Amino acid sequence: MIHLLPLDEATLEGLLRDPKNEFRKICSNEGEAAAFLSPILMQARDFHRRIGSRAPWIGYLGIESEGDRIVGVCSFKGNPNQAGEVEISYGTLPALEGRGYATAMAVALVKIAFHSLEVQQVIAHTLAQSNASARVLTKTGLTFEGEAIDPEDGRVWRWELARPKAP
Repeated sequence: MIHLLPLDEATLEGLLRDPKNEFRKICSNEGEAAAFLSPILMQARDFHRRIGSRAPWIGYLGIESEGDRIVGVCSFKGNPNQAGEVEISYGTLPALEGRGYATAMAVALVKIAFHSLEVQQVIAHTLAQSNASARVLTKTGLTFEGEAIDPEDGRVWRWELARPKAP
């Protein structure tokens, strides 16, 4: 079981300014987490500032509920667009891959997304090949919709999950 810790501006700044002490406050694997996540958190801070992300369309740390271990990081890749689409991304610490943490983070992001009436569809992009990320998205309920061109990543596979219909 995991929970998500929002990476708002203040939390990001603290983790980047004093990683050793700030990671120690929130997790039991601060050395491993800080080493892997510090460059990612810097990129996330700069990206979310550049595009003007607003809560809840920010990044999150995935924290294992038992043991308070950071297992990864996940994020919305911006605010929902005019069509009501929001893109998700996620990644686990290398030593913890293959244990279901990426799926749990993706499921949590989908729940956050559909909690907002602004979102009609959750999307994701993966490398254009069968891989672990494609399996995560399938387990999360997204379906493969074909190839697309991402402005940052080039040729990718596009995955989608529409808002469930009200009963």
